[in-house]
Amino acid sequence: MSEASSSDADADYSLNRDSLKGFLDGKDIEPEIHYNENGGVVRLEVYYSAEAAVAYAQLFDFSNYAYEPATEIVELRGPRAEKLISKL
Repeated sequence: MSEASSSDADADYSLNRDSLKGFLDGKDIEPEIHYNENGGVVRLEVYYSAEAAVAYAQLFDFSNYAYEPATEIVELRGPRAEKLISKL
């Protein structure tokens, strides 16, 4: 059994970031959220109202010891909001 190298883990996490960014950018893709024991390099902030079926989300990248916005604040309604919330 072989262990994944750090570059393999980084590549897997990068794909996760790209799927989240693409989803928030409006692409018709499935957002992927995986938890990493070594900590993450992105932050996802989501505010959700189940009553209104609306979510506001923003993705951040960690760079130079600070989180910098990777997307604008995105409004998600109905099925798109539920799709993201179901992954959390």
